[in-house]
Formats: sequence, structure tokens, C-alpha cells
Amino acid sequence: MFLEVSSSPEKGNDLMFNEKRIKRKLLLLAIALCIIPVTILYFINEKKFEEASLVELENENNQFANLLDKELAKMRQTVLLLANNPAWEKYYTEPERKDYWKAHQIKAFQYVKEQIPETDEACFLDDMHNGEEVVRVDKAVAHDHELSPSEKEQPFYLAAMQKNKGEVYQSNPYISADSKRWVIGNTTPLVIQEDGPLKDKKVGLIHYEVNLAYLSESLMKNKIEKSTAFVMNAKGDLIASSEDHQFSLISETIAGAASLTDEDFEELQQKTKLPQYDEMTNNAELLNWIHHNEVGSRLIKKDGKKYLMAFHKITIREDMHWVVGTIKPVIKSSIFSLSSILMYATLLAIIFIIIGAWTIINKIFNEISKSHNHLANLAHYDMLTGIPNRELFQQLVNKSIILSKGQARKQFAVLFLDLDRFKTINDTLGHVTGDILLSAVATRLKESIREKDTVSRFGGDEFTILLRDIKTKVEITKVTERILESFQTPFILNNNEYHIRTSIGISVYPQDGITSEELVKNSDLAMYQAKDLGRSNYVFFKKEFNKQSIDRLNMENNIRKALDNDEFEVYYQPKIKFPSEEIVGMEALIRWFHPEIGEISPSEFIPLAEETGLINSIGKWILREACKQNKKWQDEGLQPIVISVNVSASQFQYGNIIQTVSEVLEETELDGKWLELELTESIFLNEADYIIKTLNLLKKMGIKISIDDFGTGYSSLSYLMRFPIDTIKIDRTFIREIISKSEIQAITKAIITMGHSLQCTIVAEGVENERQNTLLKSYQCDQIQGYYYSPPVSITSAALLLKNGQQSISMGHINPVILQIT
Repeated sequence: MFLEVSSSPEKGNDLMFNEKRIKRKLLLLAIALCIIPVTILYFINEKKFEEASLVELENENNQFANLLDKELAKMRQTVLLLANNPAWEKYYTEPERKDYWKAHQIKAFQYVKEQIPETDEACFLDDMHNGEEVVRVDKAVAHDHELSPSEKEQPFYLAAMQKNKGEVYQSNPYISADSKRWVIGNTTPLVIQEDGPLKDKKVGLIHYEVNLAYLSESLMKNKIEKSTAFVMNAKGDLIASSEDHQFSLISETIAGAASLTDEDFEELQQKTKLPQYDEMTNNAELLNWIHHNEVGSRLIKKDGKKYLMAFHKITIREDMHWVVGTIKPVIKSSIFSLSSILMYATLLAIIFIIIGAWTIINKIFNEISKSHNHLANLAHYDMLTGIPNRELFQQLVNKSIILSKGQARKQFAVLFLDLDRFKTINDTLGHVTGDILLSAVATRLKESIREKDTVSRFGGDEFTILLRDIKTKVEITKVTERILESFQTPFILNNNEYHIRTSIGISVYPQDGITSEELVKNSDLAMYQAKDLGRSNYVFFKKEFNKQSIDRLNMENNIRKALDNDEFEVYYQPKIKFPSEEIVGMEALIRWFHPEIGEISPSEFIPLAEETGLINSIGKWILREACKQNKKWQDEGLQPIVISVNVSASQFQYGNIIQTVSEVLEETELDGKWLELELTESIFLNEADYIIKTLNLLKKMGIKISIDDFGTGYSSLSYLMRFPIDTIKIDRTFIREIISKSEIQAITKAIITMGHSLQCTIVAEGVENERQNTLLKSYQCDQIQGYYYSPPVSITSAALLLKNGQQSISMGHINPVILQIT
């Protein structure tokens, strides 16, 4: 997620760590970490505040409901008190009852007016006298009034007459025929309690009406200040409301009702209704929910705004109840509330945590940047030399191809370099010294090329160079020759001078390839051609090189098959001892007889085997075959001799030579004293402690140690005194010119003299004529090896040589009869 890849070679960085983008993402994440919990806390806070507000509103509404319930009970109690007045007995026993009542009992109704100022009227309806209204209080005026038949049929009248003593009938609101206002009717039957003819008889009704404005103004306005309160009946009629525009509809007198006849007014009463509750809330679902619950509270929406609502039902009688409700808009919680303070504290805590985390993140980014730079170097630069590696070089070549296509196929060149004999340096002087040399080579190459060119380490001792903007072949030649010239100066390693050479192959875009892979491959093929021309040279790629490369690959595959198919044979070249001229040893030499190609010279496949590492397998095979054959000859009763086997530097350094020799000797049951290992002079320039330890272990097995090709290596003689060497073999290059050059004679004689002083056996190889043989005898050379006596011969011919012994040597060379067998 946080790593982004860039293929920009100029930056030399494949893994471009986009710190700004990552920090931007982390900042957004930090903001989210602030916003999300605070938002959650905010909604939790608001939710809790709403819940608390609902509880508070519900308590407030319950208090008002209890107050209203008490007021209704007060109305009922007032009627009962009137009905229980003992003066009613005198009313029915006094001859002039009306006068008596007017004189004495009007005070009782006036008391009612004082207790409930909103009382519209209070009266006694004498049922025994055809509903005659005996006494009436209306606006402090008493008068006579007979109940009309229609009035006697009113529901409240009929219902009140059904009540028993002590029961009150409270009606739903209706329009009073007298006051023309909305009122509540309170009615109870008058039952005679005194003994007499009227005892327990209902003689009439005590009735009074209360203006609904009393509930809205006197109760709601005084008790409910911050909220909107309402009272409604089961039908949804709005009985009382704290809102002015609502209770005014209830309390106002019906316009023009006073001038109507009784019949017209009755019709008006039937048509006129109280305002509906849902006119205020516009929520029929809410109305239904209220009617199905006794008490409750909830959050509602009205006109897109949120409101809190609480309600409480008041049961007036079994078939009648009122709903007392309170509504108020949702307000935000106080910034100083406990929950708000907790939210702010949480926000500050998160901010402090993020600041601390940001500090840590910055520190981590610094560490990541360091690691990233290291990863970038690993991805695109060689860690040893500090120059671009193979991957970056190929990217640069690909970019040059793209640029060349866009610039009229502009040319560029790819140079492939390989250090000549670097493997020998690495094997003999050690990898540490080899690494120092590679770094020095990289520096010298950078100094030799142009500023716009690029040098890279392709792998091992291989380097590649990109020459940009090439116009002519001459430009390539100048840079290449400057590189070769720079290698003329020796490299100083550990205070010693080393002359290193390089071979260079060149491919040019586009004629030698149109992809980076083709250009590198073809320059590599050209480099091998440069090596074949004598090294320290350069060659431009040609198409025929591809065939040579295929041949080289086929040769490598054939070597592998030859090991599996037993195509190799071991030939033996005898060593002749002076002055007895007897055979005292033989050198085991490999020969390859391909079933289709025929015999292949060792000079053709041994160098390739050394380059590919196959020499280790071949060397082990020769060692086993030579030891097995020597033991077989001894078992056949032939003269015991020492068999010499060549060991390459790679086999000695990395082939676990001690284990290999030990296993072969144990397998073939050959005594170690009959085996001699021939080592090249370069091996002794490796780690001295390791060489001495290895050679001493070999010597304990009885094995002899020989230096092969002495005099052609590093011209250091000091190691002859440090290592347990048994034999020194003078290289054939000295023997070839020993007759014609006096200086060669002097060197050869010095080698023999020095070797004898070190108790070493001296062997001259490559002796081909009588004069060479005679001169070496005069120098007291111990043994002779060469075509003068015998070329390498097959196992059968070698066995015949051993059987005939000295008799097979005639006139200084092997008997022709024996040679015919080879």
C-alpha cells in the first residue's frame, strides 16, 4: 500500500518511496480517527440528551396530567357537595320552596363560582316538576327556567339520570346553549336522604358547566411554560391547548349563535366540532400509537424538524378518557454538560495520541527512508563496486532503444567486457583480493568512458558499458581502445603489481539487435571471439558468431553426455628415469572419442570445462580411473609405478580434494605412495595456511605432490621452501627453446640445481629430440617425459611398456614394436 514502484533509471531507484503521499494518507487516517469517535460520542451524547429530555418531559407531562386529574376530581367533588346539602329536604317540605331556595341556597351555587371562576353556569333541575330549573347561577344571576323536551333528551341529561347517589357524570366538551361556548358538563342526581316519602328518590339533577378556556389558560399557561401542552379526547378532539391559536378556537363564543332560534342552535351544535389533534401534529400514525398506549414518550418529526413528545391518558369513566400530552422541539445539549465535557476530553486525548503517533511515524519514516535507500541500491546498484547492476543496465538500454526510435533511429553501442584469467586470480589470491580488484576495475572503467556513458557490473568479472549517441564506428573504437590502454597500467593490490587484461565484445543498435537481450547477448558472443583472438582485444559482433555460440553450447552439452556415456578414456605417458632409462611413472591424460565427431583434442574441451565447472567432475573421474588401473596393473604383477594425475585449481580449492582422494584410494584399494598429484603453480599463490594444511594431509596418505608447468606462473620461488613439494616439472616452453637460447639453458639449469637443493625430483616435459635429451642429462635432470620416448598411449600399450620394462626402451626411445599397439 505504501510502496510505489518507479522504473526511472535516472533516479537509479526502482522502489520510489513516496513519503508525501503516505503522510497524506496517514493524515487523512488521523483525521478520520478524530472525526469518527467524536462523531460517535456526539451522537451518543445527543441520544442520551434526548433520552434525558424525554424523561424530563414525561415527568413534566405526568405532573400536568395529575393536576388536570385533580381539577376534574375537584369538579366532581363540588357537584357531590352540592348534592349532599341537607337544605334539599327543606326545599321539598317548605310550601314556598322556590323562595326558600332563592333566599338561602343560591349562596351555594355562588360558592361554586368562587371555587371555579370559569364556571359558566350551575343549576338544579327539578325532575319531579317536569324538569323545572329551580335555581340557576349564570354570571351571578339566578332565574327560573324550565328544561325543554329537547334538553331532557340530551345525552348528558339521560346519562346523569342513570347515575346513582354519589356518582358524577362528566361529559365530553359541548357548546353551551346559554353561553354559546365550549364547556365541560358535570352532573349528578339529587337523591333525598332524609326519612320521609321521598327518601332515596332521585328528585332532580345538580349540574354545572365549566368553560374549556379554564383548562388552557388557568392550568396550562401557568404550569407549562417551555413546552406545548394539549388535552384531547378519544376521538382526537382538541379539548385544551397551551398554544394561543388553538385554545382561542375552543374558548371563543360561536359567532352569531346568540341570535339563533332554539331549533337553529340545536342544528349548529350537531355540526360544530372541536379542532382535531392531528391538525397540529399532522401525524395519524402517531395519533394511533397514542390511543394504544396508556403513557409514553418518543421522538417525532414535524415540518422537517425533530420534537420530543410525552403523553398520559386520564380515564374519566369506562367509556371516556382524555389524553394529556406535551411537545417541545429538540435542542442541542449544553456545551458544559458532563457528556459534552467527556466528548471534548476524548477529542483532546485523541489529538494528543495522534501528535505522539505522528512523532513516532516521522521517526519510522526516517528509518524506512534509510532502509529504502538500501533497498534501492540493492535493486539497481552493485553493492561491491557501487556502479549500476545488470537490471538497471538493461533498463537503460531499453530506454535508449525508445529514445533512438523517436530520434530517427539514433545509434548506440553495448560493450561486454570480461577480465582475462580473473578466475585464476580469484582462486589463487582469494575472494577478498578479487573483490578489491573488481572495485579497482570498475573505477578505471568509469574513468575511461565519456560522461554520458554508463558502466555496469553484469555479474562476476563481467562488465557492460552503454555508449550513447554514437554517430560513427570510430567513436566506439576510440572509447574501446582507451579502455584497453587503461589496462596496460598494472593494478596495485596489497603492495603487489598485477597485470590484468580484458577482452571486449561490441554490438551496435539497431543492426546487431533491437532488444536489450539481443544486444547484450551478441556483445557477449563478440567478447568470446576477442578472447579466442589472443585476449586483451576487442571484436565487433558478426552474424556468424551465433553459430560459434551454438557450437560452444553444443560442446558443453556433449561434455556432460560424455561423462554419462563413458566417452572419455585415460591415456598414459611414461616418465623415464636418468641414467637407468627405466619407466618409473606415468602421467594420466584424458582423451575424448566422440561416437560421431571422432577424437576431440583436450585443448578444445578442457578450457570450456574449466569455465563451466565441469572440470571438477572430469578430474574426479580421471583420478578414479587412473588409481583403479594402477592397482589392476599391480595385481597383475607388473612393475609398480607412480601415476600422476593433474588437479585443477578449482578442484583443489572447491572440490573437497582431501575427501575425494581419500574416497578414491579406499574404493580402488591403492596405496597412496603410488599416486602423485600435479598442481599448477597458481594454486600455491592462494591462502598459504589452507594450502599447507591440505598438502600435509595428502602427504600423510603417502601421496606425492608435483608442481606442473613450473616457470610459467608468477615467478615466485619462495613458496618452494614453504610447501611440502616432491616434484618440479619444467614446462615444455623452456624445453622447446633450450637448444637455441642460452638464457633458457641458464634458467633450466638453475631450476634443476635449486630443486635438488630442496630434495625435489626434477622432471622435464616436452622432450622431443636427442639434443634436448642429452643436454638435460648433462644438467642431471632426474626424469624425462616427452615424445622422444613415448607419446601418451592407451591402457593396453601402457601395460606392454610396463611388462617389457627397460627392454622396451631402445636407442633413446620406445621400441617401435610397442608403439604399433597404440
